[in-house]
Amino acid sequence: MLATVWKRAAHELREAENIYVVGFSLQATDEFFRYLYSLGSVSDTLLRRFWVIDPDQTGAVEKRFRALLGPGAEQRFAFHKETFGSFIRALKTEY
Repeated sequence: MLATVWKRAAHELREAENIYVVGFSLQATDEFFRYLYSLGSVSDTLLRRFWVIDPDQTGAVEKRFRALLGPGAEQRFAFHKETFGSFIRALKTEY
């Protein structure tokens, strides 16, 4: 049953124009996500943005995500050092 879920997740990544990662620190032990992203990011769909929202102030989380991304996605990458709640409040006032 999980194979179906992960297959669908890879499909959705292939079709995604925007990827938002919230509160996921991409630890070294998160190898499955790395594989999923590798499989799902092979696509003709142009990525508009890849945003990570995480309150990490050390720079470690941002560094791990930058290492994951290829050149095309890295150009659309933004790291927001804040909690999900504060990020959503900021979005509401901008749009």
